[in-house]
Amino acid sequence: MQFPENNIHFIVGMSRAGTNWLMLSLNNHTRVVSFGETSFWGSFFLNKAEYDTNDLILLKEKYKNLGYSTPHLFKQYGGTGQVIGNVLDILIETGKEYAPKDVFLELASAFASLENKPIVIEKTPHHVNHLARIRQNFPNSKVIIHKREAKAFMLSYKHQGDRMEDKIKRKFKKLYHPLGCALVYKKYLRSIKLANKLENTLLIDTYEIDIEPDEVLKKVLSFIEVPFENISLPKANSSFSGDFQKSLAVDDLFWLWMVVEGQKLDLKASQLFLLPFIVLFSTFKIPFWILFTISHMSKHAADKKSVSKYLYNLLK
Repeated sequence: MQFPENNIHFIVGMSRAGTNWLMLSLNNHTRVVSFGETSFWGSFFLNKAEYDTNDLILLKEKYKNLGYSTPHLFKQYGGTGQVIGNVLDILIETGKEYAPKDVFLELASAFASLENKPIVIEKTPHHVNHLARIRQNFPNSKVIIHKREAKAFMLSYKHQGDRMEDKIKRKFKKLYHPLGCALVYKKYLRSIKLANKLENTLLIDTYEIDIEPDEVLKKVLSFIEVPFENISLPKANSSFSGDFQKSLAVDDLFWLWMVVEGQKLDLKASQLFLLPFIVLFSTFKIPFWILFTISHMSKHAADKKSVSKYLYNLLK
């Protein structure tokens, strides 16, 4: 018996905006199993009506190293990536072709069965850019959308690798450029604006989570129509290591001001004097950042076309 598709919902929106906290909190509910980030409908999506055996093998390779978020989630089953890999192994052995929707239903069913819970919620922030695809397959799904203020987003985005091992930390630093971060934020804003017009969507601001996390959870549980339970977890800082509060650099503020409408360039006189030199050096680094980013994305995306399409949508 196939898993009931009306019991599948999604957490999307800006990364670094409390999606991880919500996923982990919801996973404590007796009726909800929440997992991520699968990127199934986004960067891992293969633009095909049916996935054959080779496509499923490719997907399994992608899921071997399932991102950096929540590595402890479902640890008792080998981790999220292992659970997905096990499901794909079963599908591969049949030798049949499967529609993407049917593959995702099998994944949802596996997580629901492991935890013996009737409702599944998948969390991948960048799926907000692919809601048309999700809604085409799951028209009755409920979507929780996260949004964050621009400077707070950039600060967290910039330091998201600070808590990780040195090798990964160096990779995150190479992947960061304030121009790229500002473009990502602007793209998120466009997608959230479109997503918020759809039915069965709930917009959550990170500020709400910081101020009243319990009220946010009440709102979410009511939205997905499950009884209230006291499941709130402490909101952990997943970006900054230690107690030292970091701040944005001059070039961060400049590119945010240039790209995102409504941002103010609040700089001291000494910073304004140095601004042309800082911007020139920051601009000089852009080609190297682009090359490294394309190389990184090509290794992790399902196909090269999705990388070029993403970059085109980012810049348009």
